[in-house]
Amino acid sequence: MPTDTLTGNFWTNHFNSPQVDPFERFNFQSTQHVNTPVWPNVLQPTNLNKSVPAGLPHLSMECFGYNHLEMIAKTNRATILEDSQSLIDLTILNQEMDGAVAKWLHYLKLHKYQWFFNSLSYLEIVFIDEDNIDDFIAKVNKNSITKGAQKKICISTKTLRDRPQKLNDLLLALDLEVTPNELCEFMSYMRDILHYPIPNKHCVVGDQLQQDIVLVMEKLLNQLLEKLGMVRSLVAQSLLGMSINKYLECILLIIGNQTFMKQQIEKSLMFAETLKYKVHRMPRNFN
Repeated sequence: MPTDTLTGNFWTNHFNSPQVDPFERFNFQSTQHVNTPVWPNVLQPTNLNKSVPAGLPHLSMECFGYNHLEMIAKTNRATILEDSQSLIDLTILNQEMDGAVAKWLHYLKLHKYQWFFNSLSYLEIVFIDEDNIDDFIAKVNKNSITKGAQKKICISTKTLRDRPQKLNDLLLALDLEVTPNELCEFMSYMRDILHYPIPNKHCVVGDQLQQDIVLVMEKLLNQLLEKLGMVRSLVAQSLLGMSINKYLECILLIIGNQTFMKQQIEKSLMFAETLKYKVHRMPRNFN
């Protein structure tokens, strides 16, 4: 698991006034998302036709929990359906996923292997594991990847495969009683997974993953508000304080990611403002 990249004191920067609120940088008067970095070290992560060319694999990912994403090896471009070689040559470059993957690789400190990922499609990247990584490297047929890096790549792609199921598990868990320690762990997972690439319209149908993420954030907010109502004062270095810090970092990662819809970003901003309003109204110690 990568070490934390957001180490600044979020409390002193975002709950003391007067100040410029970083959330106010995002103007939604147009449909274009603003993608200005909020912190220098934030690595912002950025239709299926009925037929598929003969001889090409139909890869269902239901076994990896991706059934609701409908991730299969098809494409919505008629020109590709007419030319099987185009489908074989599909990569994150023509899927417009190279920017999101590059930020993810920097987060993982694997950016020196960008050449490897640029030669694969998003679906192929998700499928990489210990049993087939050598085959993918041979397919790219360029340079080499150390065994240590291969292991780290496989761990990270498994995290990608597990993400939909993990989010579903979180949605169920957050409907139950959650301890402060569990809540802090959930926040850590969300902050980490939001650095991972989210597939765009060239990779999947719909935005179920984004919807699940926003729903998890809503349930996390409810848990935070409930626990804030049970304490007389808030200490920044407490489990609850750290959870709030991580939550707001997650919101900043969401609003800086162009795969989220305008209404999803606006809803996330509302979550942040609700939490900040609650914190402002109670005694707190940010030392």
